[in-house]
Amino acid sequence: MSPSDRRLTPIHIERWSSEGADPATSAYILTFGGTIDGVGTVLLSKLKGLLAMREFLESLGILSSDIDTACRVLAEEPRHQIPDVKLTQAMLRGLRL
Repeated sequence: MSPSDRRLTPIHIERWSSEGADPATSAYILTFGGTIDGVGTVLLSKLKGLLAMREFLESLGILSSDIDTACRVLAEEPRHQIPDVKLTQAMLRGLRL
């Protein structure tokens, strides 16, 4: 396994919605790596709704407790970070980035 296959990196999630919009139906942008301001990040997906976001994170093997926390935070805040996620090159190829 190469060093890049073992690297842990954060996934950044940003809720894009107008004030007062329902988080369950809002749009979400998911990126990984870099910093929260977008510098050095790679776009993973743009999704609509918490359910779609949950399913996407599950497909990456994110722990359900981390997903639950992300959903709770994003219901109140526009941003959340899941730290120390392992994304292998094979997983990234599967996303067709």
